[in-house]
Amino acid sequence: GHRRESLARGEPHERERRLRRGSAATYRWHPRAARPLRNPDGSIARWFGTSTDIDDEKRGTESRYRSLVEMSPDAIVIRQDDFFVFVNQAAVRLLGERTAADLLGTRVQDRVHPDDLPRVMERVRRHDMYGELLPPAEIRLRRTDGTYVTIEAMGAAIEMNGRKASQAIWRDLTVSKRSEHALLERESALNEAQRLAQLGSWVWETATDAVTWTAEIYRVYRCDSASGPVSSAEHPTLFNAEALTRSTTVRGNAFAPA
Repeated sequence: GHRRESLARGEPHERERRLRRGSAATYRWHPRAARPLRNPDGSIARWFGTSTDIDDEKRGTESRYRSLVEMSPDAIVIRQDDFFVFVNQAAVRLLGERTAADLLGTRVQDRVHPDDLPRVMERVRRHDMYGELLPPAEIRLRRTDGTYVTIEAMGAAIEMNGRKASQAIWRDLTVSKRSEHALLERESALNEAQRLAQLGSWVWETATDAVTWTAEIYRVYRCDSASGPVSSAEHPTLFNAEALTRSTTVRGNAFAPA
């Protein structure tokens, strides 16, 4: 292990471990450090080591951390050997369970949508093998009632009880997805209303000179939408001489100083 290798090389080493207190069956956290004291010729005369009981402090820190985790609106889970070993209440609600106990000890991948599973397993493989951070990714998870919820997942490697684990944050995208869908529906309805009325609309961003046309404007002007809207500089080509004069006057008045 790390300690034996350090002793063999004569190098200082530090490690945090849980050590048994006396004959009692209780274990407490101790950071332990050791460094060699050398003779003038460089050989090791003796080793000097320290061990500090930080169990109370560590438990207090863990208690405060757990409180923050439980108050988080985002689901926070810890995976170890493919199984849930910790979930906060937001995760319980997200997956539609009654208590954390319903999730602990169950396989994380059993909750992943079949179509997303190959991508998720590749992320997990690289994460477990190389300790890579898991960047945000959209994943569909199965709730207990069989429905699926879309989340944004990100994660990082941690150590739990002396073993490697992975902590992940899952953000429910349901509300934003519904808003996005509603916006698309409104845009679709607007396009259909403009088509029926043969009325198009446009937006001109004066700061960037960017022009945006709705689908009906392309039909009104008989322009190919694949070519994009006519720029503001090319806009006069759409008018005859009389209309161009009126348009130039209107534009000039619109941008005249107040």
